Amino acid sequence: MKIKKICLIIRESNLDDRVRLSKTINYLTNNDYSLQLWKKKGDVQVNFITKSISKTYDNKMVEYVIWTIKLFIRLLFTRRIGVIFVSGFESALMVYLRSFFIKTEYIFDNPDNFYQSKNFSPSLRNRVLNIEKRVIERSMFTVVPDASRIGGYNLPKDKFKILKNFPSKNDLKESLKRQNTKKEKLVIYINGWLVPTRGLKMISNFINRLEEGLNLKIIIAGKKEGLDGILESKYVEYLGVVDAITSLSTYHESDLIFTFYDPSLEINRKASPNKWGDAIITKTVPVLNDGIETIPKYFPKGGYFNIKYDDYNALYDLIMNIYKDDTLLKNKKIALEKNPPYFWEDQMQNILG
Repeated sequence: MKIKKICLIIRESNLDDRVRLSKTINYLTNNDYSLQLWKKKGDVQVNFITKSISKTYDNKMVEYVIWTIKLFIRLLFTRRIGVIFVSGFESALMVYLRSFFIKTEYIFDNPDNFYQSKNFSPSLRNRVLNIEKRVIERSMFTVVPDASRIGGYNLPKDKFKILKNFPSKNDLKESLKRQNTKKEKLVIYINGWLVPTRGLKMISNFINRLEEGLNLKIIIAGKKEGLDGILESKYVEYLGVVDAITSLSTYHESDLIFTFYDPSLEINRKASPNKWGDAIITKTVPVLNDGIETIPKYFPKGGYFNIKYDDYNALYDLIMNIYKDDTLLKNKKIALEKNPPYFWEDQMQNILG
């Protein structure tokens, strides 16, 4: 069966906050799918139907509760909806519950396994895992960014489809039109969800240790929250929250991309972020941390720099060595060239038919 009518559900207000979401929407709208988008309240200019489920709240627990209740009510009172493409466990759970009252076909886009994404106690973890398994079992299929996300569920592999976080061909083409000319000796790019479990403290301490007089630029894209003490640095250029094309264009200007994940979190050890796919396509050398299981699946040996997580002194020493000896960076770029490219459109075509 070829899917043509889709209702996309995600608990976001700004489409640019989720690169994976924006790429999915662009694919669907460019390939004649009938699309509805259910989301949080927020300004958005699109040429398809959007419905606001709830607004953003300062208290995230309140936001979760109100979102799920309102979403479930909307789902129960909307009959002709097509195939539901739902992202995020809390939203997928509401769609799953709907399926007991109304015949429902849904695809679960599961970018982060929920049972692995929190430090649950063993007993609570098992309960959450069992619920998540039921949501997956009842779906048409579940989309994950990497095969490493499948094993823990102990379900047949045909219940899953892999959608790697690589850019689209169109975004790559458009990004080349927007790229800026590199002016500094060394340009570092930092983007995405900048939080303590993704190296924020290490990055902050590294930037604060930089000495005067370096011909160096650090470009940061993402939400401003938590970046106090970082954006004041003379070396930092802050872009704010940007769309997928603008983000990708920044890779063309950059020598390095910082991508750190606290390995004490199980979901982080199985990281599969957009920035890795973007780095591979643009041949921007990543600086990674140890303890991440998925690195060898993405990057060839010798195609990246690796340091201990949260060791800002090691990060400082590495960057200063690269700054002084450009052959270190050149050798990594040569190794990175070995990676085969994947593109979003090709993968979506295989998934949706």
